[in-house]
Amino acid sequence: MDFIVESFRHAGVILNEDEFVEQFSDVMQVISGISDEDLINKHLSYGLDDEENLPKSLSPAINS
Repeated sequence: MDFIVESFRHAGVILNEDEFVEQFSDVMQVISGISDEDLINKHLSYGLDDEENLPKSLSPAINS
């Protein structure tokens, strides 16, 4: 999945501190491991029982 990292409320500075840099790297690896196909399959799974319940955006799949 392609994504852009943005800093919010100085999070970029904080996450680059020695205390958090390894954890931030772990999170980035996990996010990088999510494929577009994974997101599409998760999105479509919300409408398996009832297509009317299929969300209009990928937000629920991304947040999940």
